[in-house]
Amino acid sequence: MTNKDIDKGIEFVRQQVKKLGVIPGNIFMKANAFVESLSKYATWSNKESNLFANILVINNILSCEGMFLRFTQTGYSFINEKQTTLKIDLIAVLPLNNQKPDIAFYLIWDVIGNDKGENPFYVDGKDYYNAIKRFVNGLPPTYSQYMNQLHENGDSKSRCDWGKTLFCKISPDEISSFLNSLSEVINAKISPANDEAEELIEMEDTTFETPINEPMDNNNRQPKIFISHNTDDRDYAKALVQLLTNLGVNEEIDVFCSSLPGCGVKFGKSFIKAIREQYENHDLIMLFIHSPRYYQSHVSLCEMGAAWIMKNEHFSFLTHDCEFKMLDAVITPTEMAFRAGQDNTYPLLNDFKDFIESKFGLTPKSINRWDDIKSDFINAVLKK
Repeated sequence: MTNKDIDKGIEFVRQQVKKLGVIPGNIFMKANAFVESLSKYATWSNKESNLFANILVINNILSCEGMFLRFTQTGYSFINEKQTTLKIDLIAVLPLNNQKPDIAFYLIWDVIGNDKGENPFYVDGKDYYNAIKRFVNGLPPTYSQYMNQLHENGDSKSRCDWGKTLFCKISPDEISSFLNSLSEVINAKISPANDEAEELIEMEDTTFETPINEPMDNNNRQPKIFISHNTDDRDYAKALVQLLTNLGVNEEIDVFCSSLPGCGVKFGKSFIKAIREQYENHDLIMLFIHSPRYYQSHVSLCEMGAAWIMKNEHFSFLTHDCEFKMLDAVITPTEMAFRAGQDNTYPLLNDFKDFIESKFGLTPKSINRWDDIKSDFINAVLKK
C-alpha cells in the first residue's frame, strides 16, 4: 500500500462523508458495504480494502460497532485537515490468529515488504533485523554483522528469505511482542522527524575515521568511560556515575553520559557528532546498562554495534527487570554481567573497581571506604 493508495482511500472517505451528510457520532455505513465500495472506487482487492478499513479503525477515524462503522470526531478533524499520517498496529490489522508461521510472515510481508519509497509502512532490512533480533537467540548485535554472517555461510541475503527464516524461529508466545516492536519501528519512521533523528538510525553503519576491520590503536588515547543506556534508565546511570566519582574518576572529564548534566553533550553541539567524537578521540570503556528499554532504542543499539566494531573494553550492567536471557544475542555465554542481588554481586564490583583504578591511575580506596561505596551503589540500583 503506497502513499497514493492511502490518499485515494482518504479521498473516498471524504467523498462519502460529504455525499451522505455524515457528522461525528453518526453511523457511517455497514462495514462490508464500506469494503465493497472502497474496492470499486480504488480498484483494490477486498484484502487491501479490509486492511485500509482496519487502519482507519485503529487510528480512531472510524469506530467499529458490530456490522457498522461510525464516523468519529477524530475522523472529522482528520479528513478536513487533510492529514495523511496514519499509524499502524500489525496485530490489529492482520488476521494472524491460528496462522502457521510461514503464512503469518507472508501476511506481514504484504504490508511491510513492497514498494520501497512509496509504501509508508515499508520496513528495510536493518530496521526489521533490529526489531526481531532480541526475539531470536544467538544473533549478532548489528545488521551489518548478520549480513556478513549470511555471506560467509553462503546463505541467501534476500530480505524476504532471511526475514522469513528469523520470523519462523520466534517463540509463538513472543510473536505479539515482536509485532508490537515492528509496529513501533514503522510508526517512528512515518511520524514527523528532524534530520538528526534520521541520522541516528544510520549511525550503526557509519564508517569511522579508522577502518572497521582494524582495531584502533588506543595506547596514546586518553581513557574515557562511555555509559550506553536508554534515557528512561537515567537513575541507574546516575548511580553508576556516583560510583565512579567515589572511586576518584573526574565525571566532567572522564565520563560521557548523555542523560546527565555536565557529562553529556554541550549546549549548541550536535548529539551525533559528540558521540562520534567519543569513539574517535578516546580509549573508550563502555558501560552498557541493559534493560527492556535499551533494546527499543536505535541509538543504544548503534552504540553497542560501534563498540563491538571498535573492539572497546566493556562491562554489562543489568537493571532489575532485565533477564539474562535477553543478552543472548549481544554478549557471549562466558561473559560476566552485573545484576544487583546476584550471588556474584560483590566479586564483580571488586573486579570493576580494580580495573577502573588501574586504567585511570587512581589511588586505591581503603577496604572500609570501598565497602561503603559498594553498598551505596547496590542499594541505589537494586530496584532500578
